[in-house]
Amino acid sequence: MTPRGGLFISYARADVSVALRLYDVLAAAGQDVWLDIANLGPGIDWWDGARRAIDQSAAVLFLVSGESSRSRSCSRELVYTVACGKRIVPIAVGRGAFPASVDVATRLGIPGMKRELARRCAR
Repeated sequence: MTPRGGLFISYARADVSVALRLYDVLAAAGQDVWLDIANLGPGIDWWDGARRAIDQSAAVLFLVSGESSRSRSCSRELVYTVACGKRIVPIAVGRGAFPASVDVATRLGIPGMKRELARRCAR
C-alpha cells in the first residue's frame, strides 16, 4: 500500500512497459509509488486495492494514450480520482485523446486545461 503522499500510476495494459519504467525511475529516486502489478498482492481485489491506493496518494500519474482513452479501468480510476479531489498529472505516452470522463477538466477550475491536454496528446 502506498503511504500518504505517494504517487499512483494509472495506465492501460497496452502501456505497461512505460508504466513499469516510470515506476522503476520513481522508486529508484525514493518516491513512494503504487502500480498495480508491483504492489497488489495475491487475492486482493484489483478495484479495492486501487481505490485504497488512490485514497492514500497525493497525486495520480495518468498515462495518456489512445489505449487509456478507451480503457474502462483507466476511466474508473480517473473518475474516482476526481471525486476524491486528488491531483491528476497527465503524462502523454502516445497519441490519443484524454478520456471523455475527464470532461471534468472543465470543472476543475483550471482555465485552458482541457485544450492544453488535447494539444499535448496530439503530439
